[in-house]
Amino acid sequence: MRTPLLLSLCFVLSAAAVRADLAFFSDDGKSVTFVPKTEEGCLLQLEVATGKVTKIALGGAAAKSTVTSVCRGGDGETMLTTDGGVFVHDAKGTRKLADAPVKGAWAIGDLAAAPATMPGVGDWLFLAGNDAKDENRRVFYARKPGAKAFAPVFCRRVNRPGAAAFTADGRLFFGGDGDLWEGAFEPMEEGDAAPLVLKGARIAPLGVFNTDESNSGSMWAEQVMVAGKSLYVRLKGHLISEIVRVPIPAIRALDEKAGAMSGAAAGYRIQSEMLSKVQIIANTEDDVRVCAATAADGQERLFYRVTDDGGLGLYIWDAKSGKAKKVGVEKSEE
Repeated sequence: MRTPLLLSLCFVLSAAAVRADLAFFSDDGKSVTFVPKTEEGCLLQLEVATGKVTKIALGGAAAKSTVTSVCRGGDGETMLTTDGGVFVHDAKGTRKLADAPVKGAWAIGDLAAAPATMPGVGDWLFLAGNDAKDENRRVFYARKPGAKAFAPVFCRRVNRPGAAAFTADGRLFFGGDGDLWEGAFEPMEEGDAAPLVLKGARIAPLGVFNTDESNSGSMWAEQVMVAGKSLYVRLKGHLISEIVRVPIPAIRALDEKAGAMSGAAAGYRIQSEMLSKVQIIANTEDDVRVCAATAADGQERLFYRVTDDGGLGLYIWDAKSGKAKKVGVEKSEE
């Protein structure tokens, strides 16, 4: 096993069993809420400064369910999904928001709701999951404020989207076809079956694909996280994984002046510029199931859990030092 400091992040779940967002930082960056490895019906919360880990018991139908994703909601809320539905947990308890649109759906990023600054879809809720009619096809689902159920988004010419995150000013970044895209959810025309359409442009070919004998070399964008001025992308493959960091582009890819939609030359230029700025944060062959990023106090940090010599180690990596520090341990029932 590799030493789990800066070189310790991994994700080895199959594409069909992906649980993309299993942790999030609090608004102030002082704690991390994450999904336990073995326990059901609860969440865990790490106090970063002390390493103390506290169990958060869930109520209602979520108390006997496996949590498939978790993300930060508004006003101190925790949003979570199970195969039985979408829930909100806060100081008042756990309450169900809606049925899950498809088995295995998960919240798509650090924010489950589009920021109010995102034109046309502010405060909509979003999930990702397999298409109800085709389990081999992955799509997004959207719930309009006040609506009772989620409806599939029309993902135009994008195969297998799933990893996604919003910036505070309403920009959307997501993984599609194994690479990093910037896009937007836009309202469909009146009368169309889908409530929204996903438009986007591929901005960084981060996927790595090959056919070695052990199948350990290929990786694709499995999780997208926003922190400060950076995007953190977790690349996942069989027995291999890496976390890379790239700056958020100054110009939105869908803006006409960016040129991303105008042809090969502009598209290649944007992708080349992004690749030239990629920073490799970590790589490992260990089993990591959770990862989150924040810049709550102006300092970009990553949280992750990795199996190390002491069990399930909880680590914080910070951009200032470029190093990771073990801050706690999750007790496992295994």
